[in-house]
Amino acid sequence: MSTAIQRRRGSTSEHAAFTGLVGEITVDTTKKTVIVHDGTTAGGTPLARANQIADVPAASAGPTSSPMWRTRCWSRTRVWDAAVPVSLGTPSGNVTLDFAAFINGFMSPAANITFFAANNRKAGQSGQIRVWNPSARTLSLNTSIFVTPNGAGIALGTNRNILSYYVDDELLVHVFLAGKGMA
Repeated sequence: MSTAIQRRRGSTSEHAAFTGLVGEITVDTTKKTVIVHDGTTAGGTPLARANQIADVPAASAGPTSSPMWRTRCWSRTRVWDAAVPVSLGTPSGNVTLDFAAFINGFMSPAANITFFAANNRKAGQSGQIRVWNPSARTLSLNTSIFVTPNGAGIALGTNRNILSYYVDDELLVHVFLAGKGMA
């Protein structure tokens, strides 16, 4: 190489007191990473180093063999942790589901319930809600948000029920009864 280019550089504490120009790139010598500046944020935005990004072996099947996918994904541990079922409690009456709080959930209704609203829906999100229903509680749906294959409510069985859901592009939540009354 015939030409060397050296960027501005400094420690993490020096960067904390520095506001770079829009698009300026500096080097944090403490963290050993590149910082991108926007002209207003003191300290800029540090970029992740290669050893800070989860990688999936290239031999994996499907989209994981794509280099772009491998360098922009959560680690397998974070994916599994996000999918761990979250307790939705023992609800009764109108229930507002918060889709930012869970992917998979479980509940044991204290009385009849209606899925009344769904906050933080994202198109393409899907998961399951396990409903433990030993007392034959009923589940109704607000049909302006929740959709079923038959356009009606869902008849829960006693014991365990598995509701699968999918959020479409119009942010409607499609609910399917995947398992009913399993012991």
